[in-house]
Amino acid sequence: DLSEQHQKTLGLLRKQQTLILDEELIQWKRRQQLAGNGGPHEGGLDVLQSWCEKLADLIWQNRQQIRRCEHLTQQLPLPGPMEELLNKLNADITDIISALVT
Repeated sequence: DLSEQHQKTLGLLRKQQTLILDEELIQWKRRQQLAGNGGPHEGGLDVLQSWCEKLADLIWQNRQQIRRCEHLTQQLPLPGPMEELLNKLNADITDIISALVT
């Protein structure tokens, strides 16, 4: 169902964020250190910035979708734990956004 798809998407966003921030950014920083010590200078900051901007856009789009779902369930209450699930999804997407910008 829709909530499962959102959960899968958030998992993929977290995985992509980890790849960019915890692997690629750290490698870029290391290359910058080596370049400062006479090693070969390798760019790549533009690529990292582009990846972060695209990731931020995807995260924001997903957050907007979750917020729309919350709004719709307020207008049309559905049976089941929908409100609790949407609160969890909203908290998860907020954590992802926070990790990207801090």
